[in-house]
Amino acid sequence: MPTVTRQALKTEPISRPLGFIGRAMVVVESVLFPLIFLFFAAGVVSYCFHTLDEPVLGAETPVGVMAALLDMFRHPGQLPDGTTNAEIYMALGTMVVRPLLTLFFVLMCAAFIALRSGLRYAPTTFREVLVPVVATFLMVLLPLSTKMGWLGRAIPYPQDWTFAVMATGTVLGIAGGGFTVYALLYLRRNFSIFVEVREIVIRGPYRYIRHPMYLGEIVMAAGVVLVTLSPFSIALLVGFMLLQHLRARMEQDRLSMASPEYAEHTRRSGMFFPKIGNLPGES
Repeated sequence: MPTVTRQALKTEPISRPLGFIGRAMVVVESVLFPLIFLFFAAGVVSYCFHTLDEPVLGAETPVGVMAALLDMFRHPGQLPDGTTNAEIYMALGTMVVRPLLTLFFVLMCAAFIALRSGLRYAPTTFREVLVPVVATFLMVLLPLSTKMGWLGRAIPYPQDWTFAVMATGTVLGIAGGGFTVYALLYLRRNFSIFVEVREIVIRGPYRYIRHPMYLGEIVMAAGVVLVTLSPFSIALLVGFMLLQHLRARMEQDRLSMASPEYAEHTRRSGMFFPKIGNLPGES
């Protein structure tokens, strides 16, 4: 983090004091949320050994899919009848790469929350706790589509669109997940769930976008929803996007209070997309 930002945090502390409730919530966050993320990590690992309802390439589990793909790469040309290379790559992305990205992400979240940098601002309002928590875990409700009646019923599209829709959803899921992991690698120990201020990061993707992690999460969620399209999944995605936007606004308001440099940064950068004049290589 730039020296100016570090100095601003030391010499110009946020005027609102850190109350007992806010400190208590941070302690709860530091203990509870690493356990929650580890729970999700265990779920991803168990998924890799869970028998698939419809085996891909003759393999019963995602681990088996990987083994089957490696065999095909070692012995090119030996594909199951009717299987194309494009379908192999889609299976690799959907069944293997995206879960591994998810596993890597949740493990990093657990580690960075447990080993965080010093606190400058703790949440002092209920909204600064509730909005981030709901935004973080809202998309976990997606599997409930099967229990939502007509709201969870798949929206039909032309049969010949099936592969294109699945492929697009897979690409969006991997691209969004990869970008989220990339952004988190820059945020590191300053990652938090609630609206808090620690060290301010203005490097890597944060130089051009104020909330790259949220952008990646939205793209990843859009990819998943695309292949499970229903009124319920669309409503979840819209709600997720609105909550992430509200969460981003709340966070940057607090960060602007913490550092004049960050307040200036908000004028140079975009919330989710870079401003034209601040792109790499442009003056």
